[in-house]
Amino acid sequence: MATTNIDADPPAQVCRPRSIDTWMGEDLIFSAMVIKKQSLALFLLRLPAFVPLIFIMRGWLSLNTKDVLTNTEANVLGTGGEICFFVAVSVTPIITLTGARWIAPLRRWYGIMFAVIGIADATTAAISTDFSGGVFGRLAGHSFLAAGLLIILLALPLLLRLILRRSGSLGGTGNGCSGRHTSSGE
Repeated sequence: MATTNIDADPPAQVCRPRSIDTWMGEDLIFSAMVIKKQSLALFLLRLPAFVPLIFIMRGWLSLNTKDVLTNTEANVLGTGGEICFFVAVSVTPIITLTGARWIAPLRRWYGIMFAVIGIADATTAAISTDFSGGVFGRLAGHSFLAAGLLIILLALPLLLRLILRRSGSLGGTGNGCSGRHTSSGE
């Protein structure tokens, strides 16, 4: 006698969770263009690094009228550089905890912005602060100033290395690979 499988349960579909890296690799399709979700998210996450520079722009453009730079540059640029440094060093633990490897380019970006903001802070402090002793006294006249100067001096070679490595002047390919290994394993 023939039987039918009407009452049998349909095969269960396996739902696999999508990783955030897979989702971020997809495209956003608009009528005029296609943008990768990862590129858009990284662009938006890079914008806060410009906030200290935007806030201090008024003092730079007014050429320190009414001591604007003297009173505010350490607060704005010092804190902004510190935040950029903390974001740069916190990217790796965030990747470790969440597995979201797509945020790795932020480590380099915020490291570069830390150095740029720090150099801008040191330059502005050397020109506009009220400490006695000339440029050296303004940059290293107190222990906290000397610590800041040391950090900026340590950031300079790192910034130079990042720029030269990206341009290929150090012999690399500019993408983090040394270019010495071949596909045959030689």
